[in-house]
Amino acid sequence: KGWPDSLQLATFYGQNAAQTTHSGPFNTTYVGRGGYLGGPLALFQPDLALVVVLSSLSRFMVTEHQLDTATRELRFGLQGLLHTIPEGFGAEFVLSPFAPGAPDRPPADQLMHAGTVAAAFMRWGDVLLNAHNGSRTPPDASPWISQLGYSTTGVFHYNPCDCPNNQNTSICVKGNNPLMPGCHTYEDTLLQVHAYAENVGLPYRWFLIDSWWHAFDNNMYFEDTPAQVGQLFPKGLAWLANKTAMSFGAHWSSIFNKTSPYVALTGADDWACAGSSCVPRSPKIWEHIFGLGSRWGLHTIKVDHLYEAFVGHAGEAPMARQNASLTPSTTIVQSLTNPFLAADFVGGIADGAAAHNVDVMWCMSYPNVLLQSVAHKGATHARGSSDSHPSSNNFIGFGGESTLEWALGLWPFKDTFYSNATERTLNQYCEDYGHKEDLPFTHAVAAALSGGGVAPGGVIDGADVTLIRMTCRADGTLLKPTIPAMYLDAVWLDPARIGEASVARTVLGGLVWAFAYRIAITSTAAPGFTVTPSDVGLNVNPTLPAYLAYRFCGARPSQRCNNPGLLPTVQPFDSGHPFVFHDASTFREADVFVAVPVLPNGWAVLGEAAKLVPIAPQRISALESKGGSGVDASVSITLIGSPGEVVTMLFADPARQVYAFNCSVATTGMVTMTLTADGPAVACAA
Repeated sequence: KGWPDSLQLATFYGQNAAQTTHSGPFNTTYVGRGGYLGGPLALFQPDLALVVVLSSLSRFMVTEHQLDTATRELRFGLQGLLHTIPEGFGAEFVLSPFAPGAPDRPPADQLMHAGTVAAAFMRWGDVLLNAHNGSRTPPDASPWISQLGYSTTGVFHYNPCDCPNNQNTSICVKGNNPLMPGCHTYEDTLLQVHAYAENVGLPYRWFLIDSWWHAFDNNMYFEDTPAQVGQLFPKGLAWLANKTAMSFGAHWSSIFNKTSPYVALTGADDWACAGSSCVPRSPKIWEHIFGLGSRWGLHTIKVDHLYEAFVGHAGEAPMARQNASLTPSTTIVQSLTNPFLAADFVGGIADGAAAHNVDVMWCMSYPNVLLQSVAHKGATHARGSSDSHPSSNNFIGFGGESTLEWALGLWPFKDTFYSNATERTLNQYCEDYGHKEDLPFTHAVAAALSGGGVAPGGVIDGADVTLIRMTCRADGTLLKPTIPAMYLDAVWLDPARIGEASVARTVLGGLVWAFAYRIAITSTAAPGFTVTPSDVGLNVNPTLPAYLAYRFCGARPSQRCNNPGLLPTVQPFDSGHPFVFHDASTFREADVFVAVPVLPNGWAVLGEAAKLVPIAPQRISALESKGGSGVDASVSITLIGSPGEVVTMLFADPARQVYAFNCSVATTGMVTMTLTADGPAVACAA
């Protein structure tokens, strides 16, 4: 009972759209953060000597926590609207402690986290995953999270936009966009996006076709049939996939109309219907849908508006904290009064998808859906930002949401962005007509370091090709960190002062490279925020090597580099030589630094030039150093890429002099770059 005034809290409340993340003093932060919309609670003192995470361990869709302010008791149990509880029905809860440097933590595991709070959430996530035989999603589990995509959300989602694709022709302009002559349909749009990308060398590998299936509106199929796609895709999705060699992520809005043709395809026990809507409660209908999806290139279903399926729009209202303001004539009440329905719904989607090699991205869901995912391998990622609108700064809170999602085994996805500050939507009927993106580099950094996918949108002939290509290989394979970017401890302790500050890392051959960014425009701090290795989780083990650091220097943003070769300036990085982030008056765009381990021979591999993730397993399959600190020193790196692709790697010698060397990838898709200190010089071998 009770708590000291100094007790701090990190938690998540509401739909997973970045604003979910809340941290600060327990007294003021917890208020109203429980109930059906609440998530796990991390409790700690400012010294972070111990972090304790509490949550449900099972029955995630019907359990919750609440604070009794009168007795000062924090209570966990079943939510109060359940009508019946079957005999033998049980629910478990977990208290997961984490102490930095504790003897039960293997040394390699201590390399994996952004700081103590992030490590505590990872330890807690391990408990949940192990309890449900789950595991964290591999980096290449889905095209969405491993290949460059194009999202229609940014320009074409809030339709009609540059190319009308809305069946409600009363609000569409049937004239031509001057940049897209002859364009009248969603199909026309994607054909011209593809042609433009091919022309400028953007290696898009998939499309997100957003807002095209709202089964709660009418009797619509999630299939490549004329009845479903005829007005949007006249030649069909299979034709479009074959024409462009692209696959699809497709959007769905979480509820079926009661008259949907799908309701009659399976038995009555497979559905929960009330009023005008129905929710599937088994995988059967999903197995049918996803089984057909392979014919037209479906690889991901974006399950959107999930909060409406469980609590409705009332879920965002204050009374929802007490599970009130519900409409009895809807499926919402059934999901809250039946102990199995909500879990069956979530599991049915994920399991049905997995059976047909389709993966699931959750969008606008509550923490309980993310927790439920630990039991279902079909769920691979979740959106961790709010909706994309130009200049919306939807990266705010993303590092916190990423921490929750990765703890639960899901890669975090930041919604689409305009890559070029000069892009404008040209159709006056578009919701974002005339708006522009002020911070395209910042959005690209947050997306790339999340590891959960990069899918810019934007108008035809408007992309910043250079910036987009900084996220991937020439063949469109994304360059990803091993561990996605998560909040630094400093943010959990004082978010208003620090702003957005997160760190990702790549682990290669037992060594760790860290990539940290700070977005100062979200902060009220004075300039001079500094970090040492301990602040980014790099010195928790005394056997770790020494580190160097450098400020990211590439073609974007152009003002960061003060030399024609775009070579960074390298500094020592230790407790006596911190890295100093610039404030917003210097850089409005994100300030990015890279921490680099010093190899035993004194050299350091800084990474691939001008890539937002300069050290990535998708580029480097092996790294080896030999020799002492003299002319016999050498470093060999096995590089992966497309045949003929030129890869530029940066190195620093023991005196911190920076060198850039190139190798071309052989026809085998690999090349070994061997640097010798005598010179120095590089040899390239197939």
